[in-house]
Amino acid sequence: MLQKHHAYGGANRKRMEYTATVFNLCEKHHQDHKTGVHHNLNSENTIMRMAEENLYAIGWTKEDIIRETALDSKGIGQQYVNWCNKH
Repeated sequence: MLQKHHAYGGANRKRMEYTATVFNLCEKHHQDHKTGVHHNLNSENTIMRMAEENLYAIGWTKEDIIRETALDSKGIGQQYVNWCNKH
């Protein structure tokens, strides 16, 4: 049985379902403690790279991705935007 994995979580999670950033994964690749995307940094990075590629393919920019996925009520996303602008 396949399980939905949202590449981007947080407040915009459901909104992002319409942008090809939700992947259907088998239980092993979703939840397994060695290879699952929630427990393996390489797997997570692969999913995030695929999600970004999907967003770029439909015309999103890096700024669009940051705005829609990182900005939150705690200001963490704004700190990230500020850091990106400096580097």
